[in-house]
Amino acid sequence: MTASPFHSFLAAEHGAITVDWTTLTAMAVSLSLATTVALGAILNDISEEVNMELFDRTATEGANTFDFGADGWTMADGSDALTSFVDGFGYIMGPIGSSGGQQVISTTMGLPEGLASATANFDVLAIDSLDGEDFVIYVNDLEVGRITAGWEITYSATPVVGLEISIDFDVTVLQQNADIGGNRNDDESGAWWWRDGAANVNITLDNPGTEFKVGFGSTANQDITDESWGVDNFGVTGAWPDEEDDESGDAGGV
Repeated sequence: MTASPFHSFLAAEHGAITVDWTTLTAMAVSLSLATTVALGAILNDISEEVNMELFDRTATEGANTFDFGADGWTMADGSDALTSFVDGFGYIMGPIGSSGGQQVISTTMGLPEGLASATANFDVLAIDSLDGEDFVIYVNDLEVGRITAGWEITYSATPVVGLEISIDFDVTVLQQNADIGGNRNDDESGAWWWRDGAANVNITLDNPGTEFKVGFGSTANQDITDESWGVDNFGVTGAWPDEEDDESGDAGGV
């Protein structure tokens, strides 16, 4: 009895290896894809944890005292910011002279995603014969506050229009009407009348995103050897949403 073409096809072994190879290859590809998805999620979690740990470690290593330059800071023309040693103040970023109040020096810091807040803390130094001029502070290219130097150090927050995140601007006067250093203008009796000052600035942003830009300008209107500003001890710290807020779904709310 002659087998039908269909039965002959079923009984034939020609091409069996190709079929087996195709099946095994498909299984291998499926397994690889599944493994890639699983490992990708794990590696992403590890990457985020490393990023968070590095940020926390950097934040606790201390503020930049500018003893070894101002890495990461640039001038408005794209050149690197300069540091200098000023008698009585030590190494500082500056001196910063007149910019007409416009942002003339800045840095942009990358932040880990998911921070509830980020805080920049630094000292502002009023050097020599400032008599009512301002040190202007910017966040994300918007003015947020001013420090004014004369016989006293005063300060004010600037109402911000267009900044879609909550911001706190706090200033603590450290010294005022003092002979800290820099240049002096003594009269014949040896008395000095150029007054210096210093203030600590604390700026906190809620839900800062992944970038935090801080910049400075000045309204000083005389030569930089006569009146100027400086910055010292600049540092940034971040706060993660606590577990309670994270579980309630309100983490990092404004």
